Amino acid sequence: MHRDIAFEVEAIAAATAEDQQRACDLWKADFNNCRPHEALGMKTPSQVYRPSATSYAGKKIELLYPERMLVRTVSGRGFIKYRSTTIQLTEALAGYPVAIDPHSGPGWQKTRPLTIPRNSGRSGASNGRGDWI
Repeated sequence: MHRDIAFEVEAIAAATAEDQQRACDLWKADFNNCRPHEALGMKTPSQVYRPSATSYAGKKIELLYPERMLVRTVSGRGFIKYRSTTIQLTEALAGYPVAIDPHSGPGWQKTRPLTIPRNSGRSGASNGRGDWI
């Protein structure tokens, strides 16, 4: 799979992040719904997939940031807006707030000013500092 996606999608760069995401989404749909897999008895993943009977019972944790940070909520597609610019992060953070350090200087895209707290919502005290991602 990784070799296929590297050859068929990653090797052909799209003009924008949105176009690249669309290409990945089309590839994923084809991979899961159209291509038979030898490991699955020549069936497609969508033919053998069954949803779990057990739903995820985890709770969404509260993220705490220092007051100087600007907080943005990640969209369902994995984007945030900052200074009229759309920034792609990851769909894994969809619905979660991320913080931007407005004092990180002119090279903020390179210095990765987005933080996730070390201890947020778990037992114990949060120190309010974040890990750089």
